[in-house]
Amino acid sequence: MALRRKMVLVTAAVVAVFALMGTGAWANGSSTGHVLPGFLMTATSGPPGTTVGVTSACAPAPGAPAAVFMVSIISTTDSTLDVVNSTVGSGSSITTDVTIPSNWPAGSYTVSASCDDYYNQFAYATQTFIVGTPPTFTAASPPTSGATAHVYSYTFAAGGAPAPTFALAAGAPSWLTIDAATGGLTGTVPSGTSTFSYSVVASNGVQPDATAGPFSVTVPQPVTPAATCASTPGYWIAEANGQVTPFGSAGNYGSLVSLGVTPAKPIVGIAATPDCRGYWLVATDGGLFAFGDAAFYGSMGTTHLNSPVVGMTATPRGGYFEVASDGGLFAFGPGADFAGSMGGQPLAKPVVGMAINPTGGYYEVASDGGVFAFGAPFHGSTGCLSLAMPILAMTASPDTTSVGTGTACGFTGTQAPGGYLFVASDGGVFSFGNSVFNGSLAGKGITDVVGLTNS
Repeated sequence: MALRRKMVLVTAAVVAVFALMGTGAWANGSSTGHVLPGFLMTATSGPPGTTVGVTSACAPAPGAPAAVFMVSIISTTDSTLDVVNSTVGSGSSITTDVTIPSNWPAGSYTVSASCDDYYNQFAYATQTFIVGTPPTFTAASPPTSGATAHVYSYTFAAGGAPAPTFALAAGAPSWLTIDAATGGLTGTVPSGTSTFSYSVVASNGVQPDATAGPFSVTVPQPVTPAATCASTPGYWIAEANGQVTPFGSAGNYGSLVSLGVTPAKPIVGIAATPDCRGYWLVATDGGLFAFGDAAFYGSMGTTHLNSPVVGMTATPRGGYFEVASDGGLFAFGPGADFAGSMGGQPLAKPVVGMAINPTGGYYEVASDGGVFAFGAPFHGSTGCLSLAMPILAMTASPDTTSVGTGTACGFTGTQAPGGYLFVASDGGVFSFGNSVFNGSLAGKGITDVVGLTNS
């Protein structure tokens, strides 16, 4: 009697042990096939040369002398890669081993098992087996510090066959993403974040998966840039919780902390009134808080924002601007004359601050040192430089008459009066136009500088 073989090729999800794919016996004389019950396998993945034990209920019908249990493994992409083993038995279940040939390439294979007795009864079941080597990380040393409103990124790498894919493990922050194919991790750290953690999993269907992490990343909480006035030899420093601390002869006009108020979003900016007898605080949601003689002319606090507010500046006439990380600018009060913004325009890097030009107009600056001038003269940028750390703030020169003599990246044509300074998070200072470089904190191991202002 010739043995009869049935082959069914399907792709199924990899599981640790094959689940029961059917129950009960099949009817005498059935030749159309039934799902084979009790189908178990000792492994669902492994390298070439792996021997897999396959067990299933395979009892012959009453009166039948025995049943044939046949197991086949075949490539899902190359039908010439096929190995078969069979055994004959008469018990309630039959076990047989099948060995993956040592020369088979990595990939997905289908295990097909069938049971056939001498009374023309037949049943089958299938499952997937992954041939290959488990993944191993070859690059998994991401940064352990970040900065709010800046991109955190790293590219993970892992070996294995088939080539692994990458995913973030449960618990990663929602703003962090990873490219499944390349392992590229990226995300902009939201304002107010002090720490976050994540793990990365590499998988290719061959067990075990590889996990890198958990990685704990600290984000230094910035102190908001100080507000100052030329008429008052002092300044104020604001903190993310709304605390304001005066220094020198700067007056104490109160704070959110002294009022017992907790802002809905972190404070990211402070600006002094022209007479230095008050100041404003601004939060990432655009909410504004006025102290002393600072007048309230409105805010973005009740308006949906495409991007968070990152700072503010006051006008000489007592008005103010709020600026968002996408370059959107919002003008309120006297002297806050809107002359344009980068809102809605493509940006290589997020806007991190702005400055009022004393003779009119204003500037926006991005974290790469890109400068966008609106109604104000352009004095150059750091576009020709490779920055060790991102730009975080700028201030305009109070000198409205002298002309700078130096050269600057991106500057062409005749110099105009005025200038500005940038500061990076490592304390590096960059001067343009008539602004004078008087030193910096670069090279001193500092990484959490957040602003600068003229004295």
